Amino acid sequence: MKITYDIIHKNLTTYSTAKVIFPAIEQFEKNEIDYSAMHSLGLGKFADFYMFLKSNKIQEFDPISNTKSFRVLKPIILEKTTTERFKTFIKNRTQKKFDSIFNDSDLFDRLLNGPWKSRPQMRRNGRMGYGTRKNERVEGFKTAIVPIINYIILNELEVNQRFVGQDSISNQTKWYVDEVLSFDKVPQKEIELTNKLLQTFSEVVDKERVDFRKLNINYVMSAISTKIKNAMKIPNGTQLKCIKELLAPNQDKLLEEGKLYEVFGTYERNGFLTVYIKNEQGGSSYYEYSYFEDVSMKRDDLLSMLLG
Repeated sequence: MKITYDIIHKNLTTYSTAKVIFPAIEQFEKNEIDYSAMHSLGLGKFADFYMFLKSNKIQEFDPISNTKSFRVLKPIILEKTTTERFKTFIKNRTQKKFDSIFNDSDLFDRLLNGPWKSRPQMRRNGRMGYGTRKNERVEGFKTAIVPIINYIILNELEVNQRFVGQDSISNQTKWYVDEVLSFDKVPQKEIELTNKLLQTFSEVVDKERVDFRKLNINYVMSAISTKIKNAMKIPNGTQLKCIKELLAPNQDKLLEEGKLYEVFGTYERNGFLTVYIKNEQGGSSYYEYSYFEDVSMKRDDLLSMLLG
């Protein structure tokens, strides 16, 4: 197979666009919110991509570079490799022999992860053992995998399928091969409302000149949390209007846009509200509240309810 820049280009473009739409991404970059908050907002993959960019920036590697020359790449790998035996091995490779490594799954595996001391074997309980590896390896194949990928792409080299499937480098290679960022399923309106709430809260604090240093933070956080959770509750029997269609994996319609559904229960999942309703197939399940709108309450009324 051949790797191209198509997917990494899409990811970089999508990430840049998402930063404009979702302020939480920049807040994560500035360490103002943590990974769990990003995950709860549906932005976990964007947090992962930022960590990918950050780790390579520390190494002074760009996700897209002009590392095409073998003479430029070899010193980078040697610098990141500490095992002298394999350092000499890479140093003595001709470009042709070096290029062939990436299409030889067994050789690349041994150089990346270390030679086998004992291979995985089936255990008596029917499960496959892990096996053990020697500590010696080409450390540069893992640390400098991004310039290596650039070299492979720019020289249009064939790579074995197992090259991109290596666990030890998958957090890097996936952004070039199969992990495509998308905010189609990110609850954009809900995040906008949250940001509006925080902005309004900040304006109130500035206007009233509240000195938080004189307050009990545990009481304040508990009171705010309780008030928000109470505002999220939906009484059983409430009629919700579906605002976007939902299909099952087999393309059967589960929720019909514009139709009213009765709420039989609610549940908070990953920080978001879900409602228990009967779907178009006659079954009942929990669905994200983002698929619905309370016909008796406008979204912005939540702000008035919370802030008065």
